[in-house]
Amino acid sequence: MTYASALFLSLSAVVLARRFGVDTRRFEVVATSREAYRVLTDSTLNDDAKEAAMQRSAKTFARQFVFISAASLAAIGVPLAIVWVLAADGLVSLKAVVEAVLSWQVLLSAALLIGARALYDRVMRGTH
Repeated sequence: MTYASALFLSLSAVVLARRFGVDTRRFEVVATSREAYRVLTDSTLNDDAKEAAMQRSAKTFARQFVFISAASLAAIGVPLAIVWVLAADGLVSLKAVVEAVLSWQVLLSAALLIGARALYDRVMRGTH
């Protein structure tokens, strides 16, 4: 039950992070960064225009940071709360589950399952 809980914790955190959009936000961060660099290096803009654009970029970065942080915390917190309830009922040991999550067996299993899903998604995108 410990390894099953550990695998549940690992995989459900990844699934929730994807559902919350954490995995796609990285593209928005890169796009914001590129736009900020483009503005900074644009010789046709005056300093006031550059400053205004940089302030908009900074606000966008702040919003992205808050979203990614909150969504990541929720993606980890929800499955951890479920495991905590199981531990409170005496079905599993929270310490044992955390140790199992950090074991090579669970890390390898989770990595293989996530890799298989990524490959599946890539193949399915290619067939449509």
